Amino acid sequence: MTKSHPDSDTTLRITRVYAAPPDRVFKAFTDPEMLRQWWAPDDFTITDIDIDPDSGLGTRFSMVDDSTGDRYTWDMDYEVLDEPNRLRWISIWVEGFADNRETVVTVEFRAVEGGTEVSLMHAGFPDRETRDDHKQGWSGGLDKLEGFLSSGQFV
Repeated sequence: MTKSHPDSDTTLRITRVYAAPPDRVFKAFTDPEMLRQWWAPDDFTITDIDIDPDSGLGTRFSMVDDSTGDRYTWDMDYEVLDEPNRLRWISIWVEGFADNRETVVTVEFRAVEGGTEVSLMHAGFPDRETRDDHKQGWSGGLDKLEGFLSSGQFV
């Protein structure tokens, strides 16, 4: 497997502010059933989540492109779980990706006036095109998260 390094040219960085408290936003990033509702961008569906019985966290995720049927599966190995401040996991690409690569995702949650600032860094992409494809996916999912948080579906 290829190790990831935070090369600025291939590292994705996204910052968003949500009108919800940090503990609620953090839970949306760790609760498998909440992730199922928002994580995939439009036209994709999270189809499977394997859950670690000890932690309750998802360990293997699969999503399907609704228009093509293409399936993407990845494993998640959490390195940092500092509720409600910070998450860090290694994402190991299993199926549907160009190679079996490891990428690293770090998400920081900071209370700001009116809600929570979320800073996401996803590092280890092989090139800018793959980074940009993931940016499109993350952006679509984060847009859905905003709708779910504001609708009160996440309690």
